[in-house]
Amino acid sequence: MLGIGSVVRLLALLFARHAPQTITRMALSDASRSRLAEAVASLPVRHHDDIEAFEEACGVAVEQSLTAEERAKLREIFSSGGPACVHVKNLPVVAAGGTLPPTPNELMETMQPVTKEDAASEAALVGTAALVGARCFTYKNFYGGDFVRNFPRKQGAELGWHRDGVTAPPFRPPKQFFRDETLVPELVLIFCLRGNAQAKTMIVDFSSLVSACDPSDVALLRSEQLAFFDRQTGNTLEPIHVITGGDDAPLVELRPIERFEPRGDAAAVAAFERVYEVAERVHERVCLSAGELLIVNNKRCSHARTPYAPKKRHVVDRWLQNVYASRATALWENKEQSFVRWPARVVP
Repeated sequence: MLGIGSVVRLLALLFARHAPQTITRMALSDASRSRLAEAVASLPVRHHDDIEAFEEACGVAVEQSLTAEERAKLREIFSSGGPACVHVKNLPVVAAGGTLPPTPNELMETMQPVTKEDAASEAALVGTAALVGARCFTYKNFYGGDFVRNFPRKQGAELGWHRDGVTAPPFRPPKQFFRDETLVPELVLIFCLRGNAQAKTMIVDFSSLVSACDPSDVALLRSEQLAFFDRQTGNTLEPIHVITGGDDAPLVELRPIERFEPRGDAAAVAAFERVYEVAERVHERVCLSAGELLIVNNKRCSHARTPYAPKKRHVVDRWLQNVYASRATALWENKEQSFVRWPARVVP
């Protein structure tokens, strides 16, 4: 006979299985794709020289190229009850008549800006953010200071559970590694210029995760703080509550356990490890191919990536770009008093 705790966990798992999908999938029509490829052909390649003008032009290009139905689907990312991610297929990788250069592994390894012969992929990222009402920014001394980042740096290595911008780059070390939540991007938009079939992006929706966990573990991680020891740097991050936010919008701060060792109350550490195990079971996966975009709601989910074997010909291996974007008025309402440093769109 099942005990009360087992019944609760079983019901939670059943609820998670029948919850709305974490990822909404859509594909642009060929006509929309062609219109967008034509629209971005005239955009400046050196997009970071005038971010304001580039963002405005990209927003117009995406708005005018997509159908009303496609635009509505993208805007679901901020809808009440909408998905944690939107996976978009059939976007142009290059502008009309353009060709994609070799994957710039050396530049990506040193986190330097990459210049291509057109800005089609950058326009897809920045224009989509603008379409859903968000604006792009970056962090100081991060990836060469370019607000569109090219990666991966560590080709093929596993990337553990994380929310972008929380501790990378560190906020104010050594006293404060976790960034104030206002400065953590609402959205992470990821565009695939070249894919690798072995690389799977994993997404765990926080509402589904919390629903699938033992309520006593959730309550404990809401009340007890944990500190995380970074085995890579030797730093111990300041204590935090792993689970915050209301029941309708929980925020779960997962840390990859292969790098970060949880420290604190033994029961809370054990609860974190169990929640982590649940995340490993209930997440969804997507494999990004060329011309695909993943819009991640960074306040609703955590993401990770499986390891993969780099191709022998690195010039045709995986190449992604991403941008951070937010709607927060504290970032954009007043240039003179906002957190953003203009014109480079740099945030602390």
